[in-house]
Amino acid sequence: REVGRWIASLIHYLCTDELTVSIFAEFGAVEFACGLIEMHHQDPLCIAAAASLLAHINCFPLGNAVPLLCNSLNEHHSHELVAHQVAKCLADFTSYYGGNSEWMQKMCTEFVGAKGVPALARIMEEMAEREDTQVFCTRIAANVSSVDAGEFESTSMMRCVNRNLRNFGRTNVPLAAHALYALGNI
Repeated sequence: REVGRWIASLIHYLCTDELTVSIFAEFGAVEFACGLIEMHHQDPLCIAAAASLLAHINCFPLGNAVPLLCNSLNEHHSHELVAHQVAKCLADFTSYYGGNSEWMQKMCTEFVGAKGVPALARIMEEMAEREDTQVFCTRIAANVSSVDAGEFESTSMMRCVNRNLRNFGRTNVPLAAHALYALGNI
């Protein structure tokens, strides 16, 4: 477990450019990170290290990374480091990247299918004062609601997005933009 955390952290540290990321992706970094989460799902530090690594590899095939990360959010919803790192990773996964809208739709659909919306709502409720985590959560809400807005109508997610807009909207422009986009999608 300790070795896995160190390896994931080292790869995360070394992923400084697209070439390095593609080399690590080609040689099994995604499989390693997913395996680390599967084997040590009870260890929050392993999950945080794996999520930090996966956040770099957001345009490569991800296997079962999205369901594993959503399960991690459900399991460790009150752990601040896990919530922050997994939300950051999922925000990258569900985002649109130049000309690849199919990827975004696939990731958002996987997120919804893996029960990510209730997990995200719980994180937004429990980490309401963590502005940095709320930026990522609101970004996920904006991304996913642009693909499947129906998922958000019956959850507390929109209350959380409204609260984030009220609490942080004046001082955090990216969060305000994500919140307005999510609310506009609904």
